[in-house]
Amino acid sequence: MLLSSSGTRLCHEAGRCEAAFLACLRNYASTAAYLATRFPAIAVIGAGNYGEFREEDQMCCAWLAENLMDLGYQAADRHTLDIVHRWKDRPIGAWTSNKSAKYLRDSGQDEDLEFILQHVADLNAPCALKNHEVVIEGFPACAIHAAAGRGIYDA
Repeated sequence: MLLSSSGTRLCHEAGRCEAAFLACLRNYASTAAYLATRFPAIAVIGAGNYGEFREEDQMCCAWLAENLMDLGYQAADRHTLDIVHRWKDRPIGAWTSNKSAKYLRDSGQDEDLEFILQHVADLNAPCALKNHEVVIEGFPACAIHAAAGRGIYDA
């Protein structure tokens, strides 16, 4: 199950596209590498949260776009370049003073925040949206498990 205040709606809308992939701070690098070998043009869209393009989403989008640009893609506009430049060399914890991190701290989810900060680009798991389901490209569906809501999978 995917639960997100705005990500679920974005996934529903993206289901109409020819191809849609989901990336996060854990798989942005493998997603960029996978997409670059298969698609001549890629749109990077951040889901945001309650009408805000939160810093962790900006960072993930920026790092994904930067990887794509390193692989030969060009940004479509100045706004994309501005976001990439803003987050280019920032440390992973640069966003942890925002509302999302505050919510995790205030709700006793400090371990989740620490998990996020310690698991960056550690999954070789490009995730595609197919038939209203999220599947890891290159792995059979039966190999995908959810553990503690962290999307751990067995290969």
